[in-house]
Amino acid sequence: MDEIAQFYNTIETEYRVFNYHPKFPDFENLTEEQRFRLSYEYMSTHNFEADIFKERIIKEKEQICKYLLERIGNASNFHLLARYYHLLLLCSGNNKYIGDAIKYYNDALEYYLSNNEEKYNIVHFSEVLEVILKLSVKYKYDIEKLKERILLIINNKALSPKIKTFVFEKIKDSKLFKISEQTGFPQLCTDLSILESDFNIRERLLKLAIIYSQKTQNTLIFKKANELLGDLESENIKPYDDKNIIVAHQNEYTYSKMIAYYKRAGNKEKQKLATKALEENKKHLKYIKLESKVPLTDPQKINKEIDKLIKTILDSPIENFLFDLCFNGDSIPIISYKMIKESIKEQMEKTVFHQFFKSVQVDVNNNKKEIPHDIMSEHQFFQASLNNFTLPFTIDILLQLIDKKKLTYRALKSFLNKTSFGEEFTIDRREEPFEYSWFSQIDIGLKELLKQFRRIINNKKTDWSLTIDTLVPKFEGILRDIVSLKGGEITNVNDNGDSSLKLFDELLRASVLEDIFNEDDLFLFRHTFTRVGLNIRNDVAHGILKPFDYNVYKATLVLICILRLNKVSLYLTSNNKNI
Repeated sequence: MDEIAQFYNTIETEYRVFNYHPKFPDFENLTEEQRFRLSYEYMSTHNFEADIFKERIIKEKEQICKYLLERIGNASNFHLLARYYHLLLLCSGNNKYIGDAIKYYNDALEYYLSNNEEKYNIVHFSEVLEVILKLSVKYKYDIEKLKERILLIINNKALSPKIKTFVFEKIKDSKLFKISEQTGFPQLCTDLSILESDFNIRERLLKLAIIYSQKTQNTLIFKKANELLGDLESENIKPYDDKNIIVAHQNEYTYSKMIAYYKRAGNKEKQKLATKALEENKKHLKYIKLESKVPLTDPQKINKEIDKLIKTILDSPIENFLFDLCFNGDSIPIISYKMIKESIKEQMEKTVFHQFFKSVQVDVNNNKKEIPHDIMSEHQFFQASLNNFTLPFTIDILLQLIDKKKLTYRALKSFLNKTSFGEEFTIDRREEPFEYSWFSQIDIGLKELLKQFRRIINNKKTDWSLTIDTLVPKFEGILRDIVSLKGGEITNVNDNGDSSLKLFDELLRASVLEDIFNEDDLFLFRHTFTRVGLNIRNDVAHGILKPFDYNVYKATLVLICILRLNKVSLYLTSNNKNI
């Protein structure tokens, strides 16, 4: 049997949708015709809807369709046939192929369902279901039959709550079920959470119960699911350990979540108990702390207190300063959003100018956008505090720590690899799993940042473009991972079933982020990366920044935001760490 025949024989017996990466023959030993044919096979067994294939599908659609029809006549593996008919539907634009595409995808779905205990098969099951949902809704094909099948799955007592969790997550943003048809979903998600032992699945089910109860206006289940989430969070409370500074901070985060859940549940008794426990836990919190009651009218004393704080930071282990950067500790003087709101409210009550003028923001390209007075004032106030104190102070500390060789790349890497940034995640690329960490994404940017700070110390010219251009998109990428980890949606699905990534501003509004970051953190992110503030994310993404627009202030602010994402470490310590 020659190499080509052996290849087709292998994929006929071994190929599985989303779960097999065929090993193709060496193209150097093939004829031009064989190369074209195998390139079409490669396309059909990979993500043929990716941008890299679009132009080729348009130009070579007749050849591709001819090849696919030939393969359909020779193949019997329903995993292959599902992909062939799907690509044929896409290439030909002929709706007559939709029925066969969905038929064979349904066979693949049943295969993964029947073998769901094998590694990753539940994930592949959900991926196939997503394709079926997308095609069925887009082409309005056998909608009622698909509904019946999904209802059979989620009501099948022999199937695990984990499988049903994936199903509920896939259908929640689909147009498949009408709201009136989802009335039983909140109770079912709640009941399944009680049967499940895995923390992550229980949490996802209860959050799904909340989503479906909001859709169906089921106030009773909404409150019940929130109460159960509060009870679930209590399992994360750890005994206090005076040798481990992180425990009390983890518990503070957990108690805050419990209080929020019990508040939404309307359970005042449990909310009161959690609040009392939070207050008790505060006795165990440890920071690098300096309380100052120096009157603002005495600048000399203020400067002495600042010098004392700087000395404390420089004399302490570098881990303490890095911890404060990540968790907004007292070493980093950033004004709170609460104080900003109160100050702006007080100013606006005392003035009337905003009643006669519009607030218009102008970006670096002179694009204009009208913004409410209070929002613009909040960000102007915040930027002034950053420029006048926070950033100069932080930059000075960073320079001294780097000059003293306390803050080195090795020290920074060692610290971050002990946090969520060092965790290994698994992600599929073209049906092949790859491992990566968040640190690996920001590694180059951090090296370049430290390099530029050393150039300042040595009185050399700096260039912050690589630091900012590298770290800014990585902030967005890590934030998307965090939203996904927490069960939030990072894509939008339109009426015809097509999907696209949520815009960055939408991503920052994801409710799941409120479980991790407080209003100070989210305000900082909005100010740094969106149009209401500095809009750095947009400027980097569109290549708008010129060499003179990059500076140490922007680089330091981006660094603070990147490290602040580490608050998710408190979540990952007790939950599933795979994306």
